[in-house]
Amino acid sequence: MSPRSVHAVAGNRKGAYVAETSGERPGRLGWAVAVVIVVLVAVNVIDVRVAHASLVLGPLGAAGFLAVARWAGLSWQELGLGRGTWRRGLIWAAGAIGAVAVVFALGAALPLTRDAFRDARYHLGWEHALLTAFLLIPLGTVLFEEVAFRGVLWGLLRRGRGTLTATVVSSALFGLWHVLPSLGLATDNQAIGSAVGKGTSGEAISVLGTVLFKGRARSAREGRTPLPRRTARQ
Repeated sequence: MSPRSVHAVAGNRKGAYVAETSGERPGRLGWAVAVVIVVLVAVNVIDVRVAHASLVLGPLGAAGFLAVARWAGLSWQELGLGRGTWRRGLIWAAGAIGAVAVVFALGAALPLTRDAFRDARYHLGWEHALLTAFLLIPLGTVLFEEVAFRGVLWGLLRRGRGTLTATVVSSALFGLWHVLPSLGLATDNQAIGSAVGKGTSGEAISVLGTVLFKGRARSAREGRTPLPRRTARQ
């Protein structure tokens, strides 16, 4: 390779590096992660104590987290919302919704697994059931959790510490996020209560199992999904 070609390649690599890191704001990354974690703790407590609080906290929290991430220098691509990601996201969402619907329908229909769906927390009338299925869960749970853990927190940690650390930490925090909601699970759910008992030990086992299952599921999803490239701020 001639000296001129070497110089051209070096120049291109330098330009790519500058473009890739032009959104870097190292001083803000730590603050952004701290803010996200503090807000997550507050939302977790409020959501358990105040009925339907997630209808407000979900959308507002998701928007606030995205603003914090952008302030810290993350691109839309790093947040999983860049150009070209929407179509792929819709395909993944449709596949996931279909798979979950089939599994739940079969589980509720089969006598062997039907008790797993007998949960006292969801003995609801039609009006409340529709509110929960089409508003509370999509807006207050899915939107908020996906933006918070899969988009913003994971993106911030990946920018600062790399993919492995981002996956491990965000997955662990996602598991811990379910501690408060899973309290009383052994009492409310017939199948779990029968399997682990309804006393203190059963309660501890059900909470620990929920945390481990949720954290592992989040880690597995991050490992399967194609990672966004780090690009210039968009």
